[in-house]
Amino acid sequence: MKNLLWRGTTAKGGSWNPFSAGHHIDLESERPNEEDRSHGQQYTIFDSCSGAGGVSRGALMAGFKVRYALDKAPEVWDTYQANFPETELFKMSLDQFLSSAQTSHMRVDVLHFSPPCQFFSPAHTHASEHDDANIFALYGCNQLLKKLRPRIITVEQTFGLTHDRHEEYFNGFLGDFTQHGYSIRWRVIRLCTWGAAQDRRRLIIIAAAPGERLPTFPKATHSQDGGNGLLPYNSIGKALRGIRAGDDLHDLDDVQYFDPPRVPYDPERLAGTITTGGSYFHYPDGSRKLTLREYASLQGFPKSHQFFGTKTSIKRQIGNAFPPNTVRVLYKHLEQWLLNEDRMKPFNNNQDAILIEDDSDTTANLTDNPEDRSRHSLDMMDRNIVETFDMQQHRRGRDPWAVEDMVIDLT
Repeated sequence: MKNLLWRGTTAKGGSWNPFSAGHHIDLESERPNEEDRSHGQQYTIFDSCSGAGGVSRGALMAGFKVRYALDKAPEVWDTYQANFPETELFKMSLDQFLSSAQTSHMRVDVLHFSPPCQFFSPAHTHASEHDDANIFALYGCNQLLKKLRPRIITVEQTFGLTHDRHEEYFNGFLGDFTQHGYSIRWRVIRLCTWGAAQDRRRLIIIAAAPGERLPTFPKATHSQDGGNGLLPYNSIGKALRGIRAGDDLHDLDDVQYFDPPRVPYDPERLAGTITTGGSYFHYPDGSRKLTLREYASLQGFPKSHQFFGTKTSIKRQIGNAFPPNTVRVLYKHLEQWLLNEDRMKPFNNNQDAILIEDDSDTTANLTDNPEDRSRHSLDMMDRNIVETFDMQQHRRGRDPWAVEDMVIDLT
């Protein structure tokens, strides 16, 4: 009861409702009858440690209202504000934000937290001057959720946080949620199973506030060969295919060419993990390095996403991002979950539907099944987007690729 009172009321259908005062849920009442969602109503998100906006872009594509973002790094501010002019960006550190009086009454439906992960990465083998700051940032989620009191929290981190040598940190991090009555579900995800064009593994955590049922993870959308309702993995070639001469950050006269060329490789495969350097990637024919736009596409950004800064800075912004196309899979699932929990029917506006025709006859083998058509449309509308298969990292003594969630359910 104490945690329910601490959390407060919930806005059914989303706390962003520009044309109506909205409805609120009494957390102790019986489940209400289904109602229509208001025009323009959206669930809201606070994107903490937002970087260049990978999570914000994916959440926006999934139908969320990105109300607030926070990042202390000046190099990402121009990029973020150019892409999300309606979002209030807090240009400060987490501790500065927590002590700011102007943020005392802020509320959102969903909080996303992507703290710096270098200290916990399996690639981190030597002490760094930034280690203490990275550890502090991880535990900053405790105070952030106390301030915002969101219904749902998502966390993206390196899977190295689940390794035995970081067990104390990981258990302490989970305790930051449970002490406030939040239930938790976590899994290490191969992002290629949610549509990424790279074989990248990340720890994903979903937490639910007191009074909320704990959401499941989205099902896989892609697999090695496709079939059974799944699409084949996205590939390097597919991610690069939609880029055209003249696209932003795709200047072929401003890229290094190799003499002699490097060894070509099959573009119809997954890339390795995109990093902040990215120097070892080259174009499939071996002739040159990738352009910045090609890096961004491999990381799941749509071509419309702008980047500002030096080449080194932009590569770092791209490499640090949570791939937006996989975020879209996660957040579309969460939107549907919340709508179902709120007993709200989505607002139906057929004018928002856009048909994009393609000369290639890729729909010939599709059935009339609406789910098949929906998957195909999502794939065709953004060729840069790749998806995820729900694989999971172990805790002590478990098969590292066992497909099951680790759960602490306090409901």
